[in-house]
Amino acid sequence: MRTRKKKWTDRELAENPRIISDPATFMDEARERGKIPAVCELGCGKGRFIIQTAEAGGETLHIGIERDPKIIAAAARLSTGRECDLAFFNADAAGMELFFKPGDVGLLYIHFCDPWPGKKKWAKRRLTHPSFLEAYERLRIPEIRFKTDSAELFGFTYGGLTHRGWSIGDYPAAVGPSGVIKTEYEEKFSSQGFCIYGFSAFLP
Repeated sequence: MRTRKKKWTDRELAENPRIISDPATFMDEARERGKIPAVCELGCGKGRFIIQTAEAGGETLHIGIERDPKIIAAAARLSTGRECDLAFFNADAAGMELFFKPGDVGLLYIHFCDPWPGKKKWAKRRLTHPSFLEAYERLRIPEIRFKTDSAELFGFTYGGLTHRGWSIGDYPAAVGPSGVIKTEYEEKFSSQGFCIYGFSAFLP
């Protein structure tokens, strides 16, 4: 996702309390407060899904992770004034084990991540490449909910998970006060007639 820097981006990054500059310390405190396991979305984009899910999730801690600081600033800005337990980490998914420990994440959402099509060497960048799956297993994440519009990525992910012994089930709809919660990408792609693939995967 590409976005232009807004005039308020730097201020949001510096002042919005939901943007966590030190995820490791934040998670240490979350454990002490009994706020784990948390719900996490990798590549949360501008935050609509994780914000609405957090609003519907009661006291459960929700965490959105996004590596682009401009986008994380937009997500945090959108969350201003919302009554929910929500934090944003401006971090790369490849570094999850620097701040998460086994048991910290009870549910992981991976929505419409970059399928990295084309060159075979690019597959290692996919958030469902075996190297990432190994990390999710080491963190003992019990459930992953996955969605994509890419048939190639769907097959790659489904095959990778089942090969490792994960069991596959239906993707349950997330429901908030206004109905079913969808990501911006899902609404955009489905309105254009694209097929949306989704499932839940459960740790063996």
